[in-house]
Amino acid sequence: MNDEASLVALSTEIGRGHPAYVDSVLAELNRQRPTLAREVERLAVEDVVTGAARTAWRLARRAYQLGASGGAATGAYNRLRGSGPPSAAQQRLLGAALRERFRDFNGICLVEHPLTAAILAPVCRVAYLHAEIAAPAVAAVPGTWRTFVPLAETAERLAAAGVERDALSVTGLVVEPALVETAEAGYASRVARLETRKPLAVGFFVSGAWPRPHLDRIVTAAESVVAAGHRALVFAGPDPRRTERLGTRLSLITTVSLSNPHRSSRAPGPSDPLVLVTSRDRAEETANAALLLPSLDAFVAAAHERTNWAVGLGLPLFALLPHIGPFAPLNFDFAREHGCCLPLATVADAALLDDRLDELRESGELARMAAVGWHRLPIDGAARIALEIAGAVEPPAAGSFVIRHSSFVIVRGPVDRTRPWFEAVHSAFKQNVARIGRAPGEDAVALEDLLPADPDAARVRAQVDADLAGKLERLGPLAESVDRLFELLRDSCSHPSNLYTEVHWLPVDPESAEP
Repeated sequence: MNDEASLVALSTEIGRGHPAYVDSVLAELNRQRPTLAREVERLAVEDVVTGAARTAWRLARRAYQLGASGGAATGAYNRLRGSGPPSAAQQRLLGAALRERFRDFNGICLVEHPLTAAILAPVCRVAYLHAEIAAPAVAAVPGTWRTFVPLAETAERLAAAGVERDALSVTGLVVEPALVETAEAGYASRVARLETRKPLAVGFFVSGAWPRPHLDRIVTAAESVVAAGHRALVFAGPDPRRTERLGTRLSLITTVSLSNPHRSSRAPGPSDPLVLVTSRDRAEETANAALLLPSLDAFVAAAHERTNWAVGLGLPLFALLPHIGPFAPLNFDFAREHGCCLPLATVADAALLDDRLDELRESGELARMAAVGWHRLPIDGAARIALEIAGAVEPPAAGSFVIRHSSFVIVRGPVDRTRPWFEAVHSAFKQNVARIGRAPGEDAVALEDLLPADPDAARVRAQVDADLAGKLERLGPLAESVDRLFELLRDSCSHPSNLYTEVHWLPVDPESAEP
């Protein structure tokens, strides 16, 4: 490890979801602070441990793969993972070398797995990236410097399980930045397609463990979709041997078009009814998803990290069962209650996916599933996390900071209250906690703190900062003037997507009796 590094990203490299969250945060850090991003040291656990510990980590990875094989093995794996935090003995076996390596580390260690967070929290400043909506007992890790979570309810569950409230930072969903860039255009084109009777395009995503029961459902559902005249795009992970075997199974349906659009100028089109999308590594897998997701009308996947696409990008999800691990059933319940997810429970269900899709489109339910997953939750969690970590590594100058991609500067209050302003109400406090408006005599945005002396004040102030930063980051580039910026802010504050953390922004006009 580079002793001079101020930020280290340590990944277990188990599965796709956990490491992909780190990919997203580092991609945003590179956009915001490229000089700092170049100094980040990225390590895999197996780069650090040796001997018996390395063997133990390899066995843990093997257990993850065996847990995906179905039947009794999946049941045993779910019971093991759902039994609570790792024991002291497990932490000693897996973590002694990690603790020794990071004991004198003065920077921030970004981790993506509860096990590494629990191992390192006692010895260094751990930024634990818990980007799952679900919060099972195994995910609760007390003692971290910061635990980043997507939603306020996720934070509440972890706090109830013993995580310190002042360590929790609510950020919004961590969606891959490349997918955030195309989200709005992708949703608009999806809505337009669902109003027609053109063939649908359905994406099928293989999980990192290549679960055998899920593969059976994917192959059967893809056959059903293609036979009905729709298109199936099957996204395989970066495993050449398994991808080849999957291609052989799919070839029994119809001619399979192999495609890696990230490396080819030709993207699959309407003339390709069955496409196997291949990738050489995780970065390429994400790049291919970013290129093709706007063309999809629905997708089939396990209820792991891609659940964020259903609840954040307006892409209806058919969740593969059985659930594997402790996160999937809770993510599934959230998405189903949200109204944007339905189960694909059995192979028999998979064989009828074509009929189900046609019925859902005809009734308007598929379009409704897309709508309830769009603009209801923030999807820029990676940007907010990068912003907070960068500020901790290299704090901004006191008094003001510049929002990325915006010419507008936020100055710490007071607010010019002769002009329209906004008041922030925090739901836990049930009181006004801040104002934003024009700075007196300046063409700038002022933020005025109204928080009393309270133990939770620092946490709420961070939420207000992150929420306002997210708003200005999206709206600032569109504004030609501060007046136009406030007009956009006013419009955004009346939108359901305003409920970003626990902060409600209310527009206030000084000439009106009621806000």
